[in-house]
Amino acid sequence: MSSTPPRTRVPRIALEEAFDDDTYGDKCVAMSALRDAKRSGPRPRTENGASPPPEQQPQLPLLSTISGMPTGECRYGGMRCTGCGQAFSKRGKGAKITPGGKGMVCDRSSCLASAERLLEQEAAERRAPLNTPPSQPVTPDPMSTALAGRPRGDAAGVTRGSDQKRAQLSERLGANRRARVRRCLEGSCGETTETAMRCIGVGGVRCTSTLHGVSCAQLPRGLAALGYFKCPACRLKRCFPAESSKPPPEALEAGMTTMLVELTAAAETTGASVSDFQQLEMRFMQSIGGDMGAVLPRDDEEVFKAFLSWTVVSARRARSLNVIVRTASLIMSKTERPNLTKSPGVKAFIKALHAAHGEESQAKAAATRRMIRELIHTVIPRGNHAPIIAARLRLQAGLEAMCAFRVGETLGGGDGHGLLASNLRLLTEIGSDGRPRADRDVIVEATLEHSKTKHRRVVTAFGESRGLAMIPLEAIVREYWRLAGFHVKTNEAGGYWEEAPDYLIARVSLVALGEAKGEDERILARLCNELKGARNKELADWADYVFKRGQQRLVGDSLECRYINLTGGPKGCASVNEALAILNRVGLKQRERHTIVPGPLHRASHGGLGLSHMPARPNSSMGKLLAETYTLVQSQGPDPELEGRAEPLWGDHSIRRAAD
Repeated sequence: MSSTPPRTRVPRIALEEAFDDDTYGDKCVAMSALRDAKRSGPRPRTENGASPPPEQQPQLPLLSTISGMPTGECRYGGMRCTGCGQAFSKRGKGAKITPGGKGMVCDRSSCLASAERLLEQEAAERRAPLNTPPSQPVTPDPMSTALAGRPRGDAAGVTRGSDQKRAQLSERLGANRRARVRRCLEGSCGETTETAMRCIGVGGVRCTSTLHGVSCAQLPRGLAALGYFKCPACRLKRCFPAESSKPPPEALEAGMTTMLVELTAAAETTGASVSDFQQLEMRFMQSIGGDMGAVLPRDDEEVFKAFLSWTVVSARRARSLNVIVRTASLIMSKTERPNLTKSPGVKAFIKALHAAHGEESQAKAAATRRMIRELIHTVIPRGNHAPIIAARLRLQAGLEAMCAFRVGETLGGGDGHGLLASNLRLLTEIGSDGRPRADRDVIVEATLEHSKTKHRRVVTAFGESRGLAMIPLEAIVREYWRLAGFHVKTNEAGGYWEEAPDYLIARVSLVALGEAKGEDERILARLCNELKGARNKELADWADYVFKRGQQRLVGDSLECRYINLTGGPKGCASVNEALAILNRVGLKQRERHTIVPGPLHRASHGGLGLSHMPARPNSSMGKLLAETYTLVQSQGPDPELEGRAEPLWGDHSIRRAAD
């Protein structure tokens, strides 16, 4: 028996009773009349149907004579008018506020007009195309010119979207790369050493087009190892179905764009997995004596099962079984084969393999609160580190522990998902006197423009943690800012005092520097020779480093990392302006060749020169420091959070696992 009480039927109010002739007359009115006609709404009735006397009728909110909207009293001392910018508390007790612009305003016509004007300006900026310069440009200089096509964002230099992603897309679709790919598709590239990728065609019709993935398309080796692609002409078959019709040049360029985007759409870690799968596949075929004409595992269900058995038993890759299966599924889909991993027979076989092999992957152990405290307060400070390196390590550990960032989200800003300097802010609540309140906690706010999970994330943490870990995150942030030489910009927004680095870098793309492969290193050498003769001392001092790192990244296997940062500093700094002038002199003035974007938070160091403008990359140092911390904590007496753990495995992820 249900214990739910029976429903009570509520009678519906007649429309003519809610909107009577006394209020609205016999004319049709718009719904906005609900506001304009005294905001009276449905009239209450007595038992005999008559309206009650005025003193018994409910009191409705007072309307502003300025906006026509309801008024109220501000109950939050730090809230500010979006028109005049002053705190409402300065108007005195009982001061009225009303909606206006994108927030609340004082009940004054000047404040309402100012708020609406600011809202219209912001809307116009959002609608403006990316290449539209500001309506009132500042004194022109190379840097402001470079920034003209960049969308302007909110306070503290924060832009909507990701400047890094925009720069990477522009680099990958640059004119020189397109020219190299075009020549390769035409068969005039001259490459003879690399095995070319083959076009998979369309509708079962073979295509003779080939493409050198690494040499000409500049793909990572793992992605080029797929061995297949779809050329621009085949992509346009549906638009131009007649065999005799040749797509016009404009259509072929559109097909070229689609092809380049699709070729680099997969994560580079996926490319490494593809390369690993192909090597395993080759070893398997050699182990069974298969020749070049034998059926591959990706082409037959029974051969694929045999391959998976060999991977677990003979290759001893049981812990990687799931990754291998996912990679096989990707390869089959990309090459338009039947996806054998979706077959019921293969699924059942994989399940049986998992149950049989008995192997378990060893995850990184979670650090304890005592370990994090000793790591930040003892182990890192007493280590043989330069002050800036110690500050960088403490900041890395603090962000991983307090914000639960992955190591690839903390480091590597500009390469992958790493945190950018301008996206780490300190927020202090503003009091009624218009000053930051010393009695309130400082908030650390970190914004990831993109992450491993694809989403933008904003994470906040206390400036100092409560509890056993005792992480002074605010102090760590300020110390690193000071030692890194960041210019910290302040701003007032949303009732908070914001502090964030003003740090922009001049980024040069190394994707197809020249129209031919042999030109890349020559252009890089010329650029660095010009940097050596620069008037700015920083540019001259770092010229050799730029050339060395640039050479490494020219031949590196990562398309994401195929760039070099020349210099950096606050907006309008002399070194960035001169770097842009040098880029123009050496012929790298095209927009896809260089950009001005926010710089990395964690910067790589280089000998006696200090911090470079390149991002710090993940390494094994944190794992070693955690192992040292573990030994120290064990010597101090039992740690309850370490009980029952045998031979823990330490790494960067250990700190993140302890974040909750």
